[in-house]
Amino acid sequence: MNLLFLWLLFPSSVPIDVQVKKVPNGLSANDGHANQNELNELADQLRLKILDSEALFTVTGGMKPISEGFWRTSFPGEKESTSEIDRVRTVLSTVFPSRSELVAGVHIFARQHGGKKSATAFVIHRGSLRRKIERDPSFFNSLGITEATPAIQLMSLVDEAPKSARWRAFGLLFGYPEYAVDFFVAAGESQRKTGIFVERNFISIPTFSADRGQFVYAVPKGHNENEVDRSLKAQAALILAEYRLQREFYIGPGKQGSYALFQNWLNANATEGNPNNAPPSPSFAHSAPPDFRLQNRRLRRPISNWLAGHHLRCFQQRNLFRAFR
Repeated sequence: MNLLFLWLLFPSSVPIDVQVKKVPNGLSANDGHANQNELNELADQLRLKILDSEALFTVTGGMKPISEGFWRTSFPGEKESTSEIDRVRTVLSTVFPSRSELVAGVHIFARQHGGKKSATAFVIHRGSLRRKIERDPSFFNSLGITEATPAIQLMSLVDEAPKSARWRAFGLLFGYPEYAVDFFVAAGESQRKTGIFVERNFISIPTFSADRGQFVYAVPKGHNENEVDRSLKAQAALILAEYRLQREFYIGPGKQGSYALFQNWLNANATEGNPNNAPPSPSFAHSAPPDFRLQNRRLRRPISNWLAGHHLRCFQQRNLFRAFR
């Protein structure tokens, strides 16, 4: 379970080949703390952590506008930062192309716990973030956030907001359903007033590294999954299914490694400047968000066929249910 979620929860198919380039552009060893090989190794680790975590759903079309927690650390509260944080921030500033819709960084939380500060790595999908702000401009404007706000500043602006606004903003930006965000904020306010914890259930959406506890949100006690929950799970399942196939091809002894996997995934799922950025097939578009693109044609057909069969089975089950009502 990621660190920020804990704080919010308790308020007090063969992939396309690519040319491997080992040293990322812009990555320099001149920070006085690490040589080039160490930075390259750290970059490889972070790329894989991004894709293995819930950040996969941010990188792939922005289903989650922001993801965090794939790397974290804590340090004494009297310090402003650490050399480790500086290295990770340096590396993350290079993992996405400068004109990409994606940006990554490290956020140091304002609140201390037990005399320690905590830091977390994050990834933001700029286009998805803009669309989220456009849906509720008055709320985000109240936090000093507009469509023109640099994405890299978002974490700090939300982190410094009043508690209820902070919960709501993080919930929306992490891609949780609005009904779940409303419940979480109301439950937190109720506990603040009464001192009684509001019981709840949780819905977890699997990632490569964990079936539970990463992409997870709170729902009312006894909640039955609704169409919003099922749609979110279906979208994530499609992304994760293709990622598992590509990961197996690239990661392992004698294989090309995380840089090749990462670059291939970015190239295959680019949403801007891609001459092959054609709309997805109808059966795939039925479940995917409008900006979501999977360009690997070798994999799209089997996934689309699977999804079409899935919807057919659901349709048959609904009709069967009606017949016995």
